[in-house]
Order: sequence, then C-alpha cells, then structure tokens
Amino acid sequence: MTRFVVEDDVWAIFPHAKIGVVVAQGIDNGIKNASVYEQMLRTNKCCERRRKRRGNSWSLKN
Repeated sequence: MTRFVVEDDVWAIFPHAKIGVVVAQGIDNGIKNASVYEQMLRTNKCCERRRKRRGNSWSLKN
C-alpha cells in the first residue's frame, strides 16, 4: 500500500491545514476531441470579455 506522509514541519507552519488525497484508477484524461475543448476555451474567453465590459470584478485568467 502506498503511504502519504505529512511531516511535522508542515503542521508547524500550517497548523489548521486540511489535507485530502484522492486515488483514481482507470482514468484516461487524454484529449479525444480537441475541437470540443477549444470551443469551451473560446466560450470562456468570450464570457470573460463580456464580464469585464459589465464591470464584474472576477475573470478567468491563468
């Protein structure tokens, strides 16, 4: 079994930290249809420009 260890030094710096681990098996996150993802990115960029024009403060920048 694989172990996930958090050293005591971490708790000294971040005493209230909450750490979780997710183990996923059988996942294929390869891109099957790039055009679908390209369209989603274009749509998000379009929405971001609209929000900025309206004066909303948040954006989708990296």
